[in-house]
Amino acid sequence: MEFYVFSNCLGVFVFDESFKVVDKTDISPKDFDAISKSKWIETEKNFLEKLAKQKDSKIFFAGFKSEKIENVEITYESDKLTNILKHFKSREFFTKFYDVNLLQTKLKVKESVKEDLLLIQSIHNIEELDKAANILSKRLREWYELYNPEFSRSIADHRLFVRNVIANTKEDLLKKINLPKEKSMGADLANDDYAPIKSLATEIETLFTLRDTQVVYVEQLTEKYCPNLKIEAGALIAAKLISLAGSFKKLAQLPSSTIQLLGAEKALFRHMKTGAKPPKYGILMQHPAVANAEKAEKGKAARHLAQKIAVGARRDYFGKLENR
Repeated sequence: MEFYVFSNCLGVFVFDESFKVVDKTDISPKDFDAISKSKWIETEKNFLEKLAKQKDSKIFFAGFKSEKIENVEITYESDKLTNILKHFKSREFFTKFYDVNLLQTKLKVKESVKEDLLLIQSIHNIEELDKAANILSKRLREWYELYNPEFSRSIADHRLFVRNVIANTKEDLLKKINLPKEKSMGADLANDDYAPIKSLATEIETLFTLRDTQVVYVEQLTEKYCPNLKIEAGALIAAKLISLAGSFKKLAQLPSSTIQLLGAEKALFRHMKTGAKPPKYGILMQHPAVANAEKAEKGKAARHLAQKIAVGARRDYFGKLENR
């Protein structure tokens, strides 16, 4: 007598030679996420061992993965599978397949949230905060210069400028630059007119403070998730490289020559299209080793840094895989 053991996401089914179900084990779709695939493998093995003990039985198996069992033939013959699959064409099975596959998809989406996705979101948030803070700081300077233009132009750092506006009066700031009040070109604003300016400065300082907390989080996450990459590139550049590559896995698989040009894609495509000079570095320009190098040595410094980053990323990513 022939038996066919078939597995899918609904369970393990045993068909006889006329392709009727003679035994099965299935689960409720709501319990799928609590049961691993090893449950099916164990059930398959039990069925196969049970059937193998029957006299004159011939068993065909088409399932997930099972240990080799005597008198069991692994088969994927199309005609046999076609007859088996006909059993699952009913509306009842369609609903079950839908429910289980929906649960599987939700589980996979849930499991797909890894540390590199958290890093990507964090570095995007930092970049957006930088952009917002810079735009608002420029607006604050333009507005504040109606009141105290001399001090605004004496200090270039946005954050330091914002802190001074919050903490000091116009007279105090003019004293810092050794300018008498009567020589200032700024208008004398009433308190009601100056209050919105100071309020904007306070909100901008809040953005800078939020950025600081995000930077600390990125540093902690990179230290835990990719310490070697952090050592070579720094926390923020490491996160930006992972973001530009798409994931930590993709970054670890990239050659150093590609890592060197991450962030310079527009210049690279312009070179390919128009024959302009090719870029020598991308986001790595923000690293002190490249930024502080002599102009003629920046390309060499970027290439050397990219090689070290590639090695560090591979040690972190593939080292974790080996330890699983």
